[in-house]
Amino acid sequence: MLQQDQYSGPLSPSSENLEAIIALVNRMFYSARPWGATRDFPWLFSREGLKQLRIFARDSEPVSLMATQINDLRAFGCSIRVAGVGAVCTSEQDRGRGLAGRLLDDAVQIAASAGASIMLISGDRTLYRRRGAYSAGRFYKFTVPLESLAEQKDLNVAELSGDDCGQALQLFQAEPIYF
Repeated sequence: MLQQDQYSGPLSPSSENLEAIIALVNRMFYSARPWGATRDFPWLFSREGLKQLRIFARDSEPVSLMATQINDLRAFGCSIRVAGVGAVCTSEQDRGRGLAGRLLDDAVQIAASAGASIMLISGDRTLYRRRGAYSAGRFYKFTVPLESLAEQKDLNVAELSGDDCGQALQLFQAEPIYF
């Protein structure tokens, strides 16, 4: 049985850890899917995204992971800093040692230091409830089929290219609520 002192962390991973982190996430969340985490979260599981990740390592190998992303939510001219936590996983043989709990405590400290007032947590594990988190409701996703928009006379639907990003961002920021 491994002792607690055989783990180092919470740590900010280095670029040398990236492939092992991706392998851990794919093993934990994508074993039944033909694609991996880099398809769903390319900004997170990249060299640039490493600054949002914290790990515990054993023999320099990442065995437990948590991502924390800090963003500003703007609503009707007001701004509130929000932390998002996700991609929480621990390898099978390293579970039950409190690593994910210590990563969550670390994420709370990071969020508080960054001025976050709210923490959104992806998932519904007892780990979160033991530390005071609660369900604040459901998130709904709505999809409007493109074909149904064809009958709208005053609507023009077009695919954006890189040249359109500035205008798209201005439209997004003009909305009363955005995140």
